[in-house]
Amino acid sequence: MLSSSAPGPAFDAVVLAASFGGLEALTAVLGALPGDFPVPVAVVQHRAPGGDLLPGLLRSRTALPVHVPAHGADPAAAARSLDLTRPGVHVLPPRAAGAPGTAPGTAPVPHQADDVLSAVAARHGARTCAVVLTGRLDDGACGVRAVKRAGGWVLVQSPAEARAAGMPTAAIATGCADLVLPLRALGPAVLALSLAPGATDFFARPVQPWADLAGA
Repeated sequence: MLSSSAPGPAFDAVVLAASFGGLEALTAVLGALPGDFPVPVAVVQHRAPGGDLLPGLLRSRTALPVHVPAHGADPAAAARSLDLTRPGVHVLPPRAAGAPGTAPGTAPVPHQADDVLSAVAARHGARTCAVVLTGRLDDGACGVRAVKRAGGWVLVQSPAEARAAGMPTAAIATGCADLVLPLRALGPAVLALSLAPGATDFFARPVQPWADLAGA
């Protein structure tokens, strides 16, 4: 149990972004967080709409309460209106086929992580922590730029051990990653940065001069 005399957490929101291989990665990070972790955690993972199993699977694999926001099938709209005053895991909905950014009748290949990270960074600024996990393509790269422009933190799963290296590699290539860690270390890092007094100051590093904060 957290002491009432301890300083407050360093973040208002943590966002976990994943795609291919994401259930294993999400489980590893969330499993390292205690049931009384006070920082709300938003989860965005690429998956097909209809019969969404992710919330139920996460409920069986984390001590944290799992919430499903009732804001339709647009993750960006859900992120903008998300109640991140409640601790726990907030699972963003999959983007429905035919939603903005997808062609009607096709499987979704959206930039959901970019949408959610940008919305949360706009709302919570420097008190945002982004965690980019396994996934194909480059979703999340624009989002971590938004987080870093706002002064927030960016953690990335090591591409060498990700099921799919695309998303982590693209996030690292922006120059915005504060820490690149193996999966087993990401949960403890989120916990320490959030709650250990002075941890964000101790591990802070300047944005690299070659970092692409503007993006495409």
